[in-house]
Amino acid sequence: MSQSPDRLAVDAETQRAQAAYERARDAVLTMTGGAAGGAAAPSAYWREELETIDYMIEASPLILRKLRHHAFHITGIRPYDYRSKGDNRREYFEARLHALRELGGERLLVPESPALGGFGFDIGGRLFNVDTLKFF
Repeated sequence: MSQSPDRLAVDAETQRAQAAYERARDAVLTMTGGAAGGAAAPSAYWREELETIDYMIEASPLILRKLRHHAFHITGIRPYDYRSKGDNRREYFEARLHALRELGGERLLVPESPALGGFGFDIGGRLFNVDTLKFF
């Protein structure tokens, strides 16, 4: 029995997400001294910070699909803030994005990637969130 093209695309996307996760995980382990040839052990501050996300070292497929959601400890933003709530948050956000585009153009604008659970307001088929604006 052959798989449908949609199923094959999902499998390929899952494999890419897994590979991206493994590269990032291995880099973190190297930086924190958790892998052979790693750097010096992290400071007490960073050890404490890393303890809040250490469960992601062994991420399941479900956590991988929503990995970006778990970055709240690092970024302070969460998917809930980008749901439709009938308030004017989206309009205010779009106005800020538009103002930044006017100042900086499109060349350096990098939308949030949906890979690994990226989130934000869908504007023109691309995802944008506060991190997008902050680092534009």
